[in-house]
Amino acid sequence: RVAYNALFSALRVAGDADKSFELWGEICGTRSTKSKRAIATAKDIASPDIITLTDCLATLSRAERLSELDEVFEEAVSRGIILRSNELDEEGETDLSGMSLPVARAAVRYILRQCVKDRKVQTTTFITGIGVAQQRKSEEDDGKGSHSKDPTSSLRDYVQEVLQKDFEPSIESTIPMRAQGT
Repeated sequence: RVAYNALFSALRVAGDADKSFELWGEICGTRSTKSKRAIATAKDIASPDIITLTDCLATLSRAERLSELDEVFEEAVSRGIILRSNELDEEGETDLSGMSLPVARAAVRYILRQCVKDRKVQTTTFITGIGVAQQRKSEEDDGKGSHSKDPTSSLRDYVQEVLQKDFEPSIESTIPMRAQGT
């Protein structure tokens, strides 16, 4: 497993979305490789984990390969790697806190597609937490209001950006005054 994770990490650093997607299919046994030779040969003794998933999704997200991102995430859900429960809780809340940005992006896309597929158009709440980046900026700022707001400075801001850019028409979101981590 460690060797696969190292390989996925190297593919992320190299920005090789094609090989990352191909290797994901190979390790899961869901697709054969485009080339005659396999990228790696331990698929019978290894399976992807959250580290494998994170690196693969980061590579695909950076390359804006959204259909492949969606396919990999759906496979990860079916394997129980992420979102252990395939359903939203009864209040339509999903906790994204602790997820990396690419994993959260894929989770948001997956959950909203499930809502449409199941015809459960409802209010959906994504819990993002206050964000370590926001806490650090507040501490550095020391209440002086001197920092400019980076659109991806926190998971919450990133999720709002995903809702606006990844969907047509874009999806508007609001942040409750008394629940800044949602």
